[in-house]
Amino acid sequence: MLRGEDPGVAQDLESLANDLREAVQEAVRRAAGRADVSGAQISTRLSDAPVPVDADSRQIGRILDNLIHNSLTYVTRPPRVQLQSNVERGRAVVRVIDNGVGLGEGERTEMFEPFRRTKNPAFNGVPGLGLGLYASRKLAEANRGTLTVERTEPGVGTSFILGLPLAKSKPAVPPNIAVNGALGEKN
Repeated sequence: MLRGEDPGVAQDLESLANDLREAVQEAVRRAAGRADVSGAQISTRLSDAPVPVDADSRQIGRILDNLIHNSLTYVTRPPRVQLQSNVERGRAVVRVIDNGVGLGEGERTEMFEPFRRTKNPAFNGVPGLGLGLYASRKLAEANRGTLTVERTEPGVGTSFILGLPLAKSKPAVPPNIAVNGALGEKN
């Protein structure tokens, strides 16, 4: 069992060998209804090979759900979100890239602090407490990972990177893993 450093955010987590590509596809499936309603385009670019991680799939799902939710919420044009999953420098990586409003340098330094919300007045009516990115980072850390912002630019969008340690054992590859955009069907 892994124990999160912040007991308010993560409890004991089961360490399971999972294919990170599957977690990405599940998050995209969960967001499909909202994406359809808002006219959003959500795409994936997934590694051909499994991306094995020893992490709690529920917690990783919560992180991805929050990043996708933010990408679909904090945007002033039809949302475009891309999730990429691969192995980089010996770590499992998911990038969540959007065309949202982005953040200025001042907001970038505060974005992972609790109770921080965008200062953009266009989003004053969006409900929330400003805990999503804070909790997501804590969940990543509870799984021995990191959550960082790779780039954010006002009017262009944001790119987040979720990095996780690779599993020592490889997960079984389910038959419904699809690569590069299309979701597969279960056999």
